[in-house]
Amino acid sequence: MKTHSLLITILLFITSSIYAQSLEAVDLGLSVKWADCNIGATKPEASGYYFTWEETSRLGNNWRTPTEQEWAELINYCSWTWSSRRGINGYIVIGPNGGTIFLPAAGFLCRSEVLCMGSDGYYWTSSLKSSNPECAVYGYFHSSSVFLGFGDRSFGYPIRPVFEENPY
Repeated sequence: MKTHSLLITILLFITSSIYAQSLEAVDLGLSVKWADCNIGATKPEASGYYFTWEETSRLGNNWRTPTEQEWAELINYCSWTWSSRRGINGYIVIGPNGGTIFLPAAGFLCRSEVLCMGSDGYYWTSSLKSSNPECAVYGYFHSSSVFLGFGDRSFGYPIRPVFEENPY
């Protein structure tokens, strides 16, 4: 499994500070490489920060929020196994080439309360729902299924960024 280690600076104004995070790009054998952990997390099983959809953007140094198509590729071409890692529920995702990432069931943030942590995972894509741009597309999972959904852009979901070697 080939990974690239990069120090990226993510300019997020969270509690009036700039956050820097080191992410590894994991090659799953898909069109883009996926980060080893969520934005704001220091380990793969940590939830990291929760973002409204408007806060998703290009993150710098070839890192960005994945598209709806990239999440669909992750869902359709990888093997998903519900598991627990260091006491945190989530999915071990194994790519066609054998590369792996862990996606924690981080739940979501609604009115400053985290809901469904440990049972459900919601992850933003950078895509709006084509038939209703008031809604954004997200990757969703619980212990028995994984799919794409859409919903209110004001909810707080984690972001698992992707790395694109040649974005232009």
